Amino acid sequence: MSSDHHFANTNPKNNSAMKTTKHVVLRVQDKPTFGTIDEICKATGVDPRSVHRGYLRKPGAPLPSDPGIYLWWPSADNKNWDNHLSEDGLTLWSKSRKEPFSIAGVIAAANAGRRTAVFFREPLLGKGYQFVGVFKTNLEKSRKRLFHVFDRVSDELEV
Repeated sequence: MSSDHHFANTNPKNNSAMKTTKHVVLRVQDKPTFGTIDEICKATGVDPRSVHRGYLRKPGAPLPSDPGIYLWWPSADNKNWDNHLSEDGLTLWSKSRKEPFSIAGVIAAANAGRRTAVFFREPLLGKGYQFVGVFKTNLEKSRKRLFHVFDRVSDELEV
C-alpha cells in the first residue's frame, strides 16, 4: 500500500491513520488485510451504514472515487455461495449453493464491463478480508465451468 501522504502504520487493521490520507493505493503484493467489512468501507470511502440490511450486509458497494469499480467481500466459508480463489490469485470462481447456475447474470456482468475489487476472506488461514486485486468476468470460462469466473485485471486499487 502506498500513498502520497506517508504514515507510520500501513496496516489497514489500524486505519486511524488512513482516515487522514488523501490518496491511497492498495497493492496485492503488500497483502493489505482488513478485520471487518466496516474497515474495508472506511478505507475506501464507503459509508459503512450503506452496506447494512438490518442484521445482514449487502454483498458489496460501488467505489465512491470510481463507480465503475464494485467492491466485493466474498468468503470461502459462505453457506450460500461457493467461492474459490486460485492458488496464484489470478482467478476467482463463485456460484450460488442454493440456486441452479444461470449464465444470464454472468452475461449481464460481462456486457456491463464492470470491474470488481475483491477483498477475499479465507477463514482457514486466520486472516480477515485481504485485498486480492481487481477482477473482470470471463464469460468463456464461466460457460465452460458453470461458475461465475473472474480473472484478475489489476493488482492495484486506487482509493
